[in-house]
Amino acid sequence: MSHIVSKEIKKHIICSVPKIESISIIGYSLGGVVGRACLGHLSQFKDKMNLFVSFSSPHLGTNLTGNNFVKAGIWFMINFDKCKALEELNTCKDLKTANKSYMKALS
Repeated sequence: MSHIVSKEIKKHIICSVPKIESISIIGYSLGGVVGRACLGHLSQFKDKMNLFVSFSSPHLGTNLTGNNFVKAGIWFMINFDKCKALEELNTCKDLKTANKSYMKALS
């Protein structure tokens, strides 16, 4: 997901007139996690980076296993959309240690 967003941001930075002088990323909930993942893909523009803010973003993962409807939605997104971020946010229950999680890699 962050690859797609990063490509859009890069395209906008390169094609914009007048040229963009600073970049700020603000995200809410999963958008904050995606924004954080984008930072690594935008390292070529680090001289333009101004601000990163995330609100209510589950940077340490989340436990969404209490609701069967939510479980089914997460299972669908993980298995059919191959959404790595949701797979990792789903409490990292399949990992032996949280240190090997995607969230840890982002930090």
